[in-house]
Amino acid sequence: MTTTPQGLLITHTSITPIPLGDHTTIHEQVGGWFDCVTTESLVGYVHDEGLLIGLQLNPIATALFGRILVGNCVVYSHLNDKGEYDGDSHPLTLEQLSVIAFHADAYKMWVENHLRVTEAGAV
Repeated sequence: MTTTPQGLLITHTSITPIPLGDHTTIHEQVGGWFDCVTTESLVGYVHDEGLLIGLQLNPIATALFGRILVGNCVVYSHLNDKGEYDGDSHPLTLEQLSVIAFHADAYKMWVENHLRVTEAGAV
């Protein structure tokens, strides 16, 4: 039986399903104090000083949240089961996972196309 992940850890190279975490867990996953970024239905937790300390660009999280994000990004829903914002993190829905997968696939296609163009130019 396949279960829907409660959250995702998005790095610059991978997306990993994770359980819903508390403040301490998020702190460990992003590598320090964290700040949050949001969309209409998602919350992402990122290292609070990631830009200042030179963490690597996270292209999938950047596309997903529409701003430059670096380092690890922990993503949950911020809507409860009634579809309302209540200030807590909640498990991701299948619709939210589809949006994240779309951004990940778009980035993967861009990288593959960029590599083809680069290789063709090098010949």
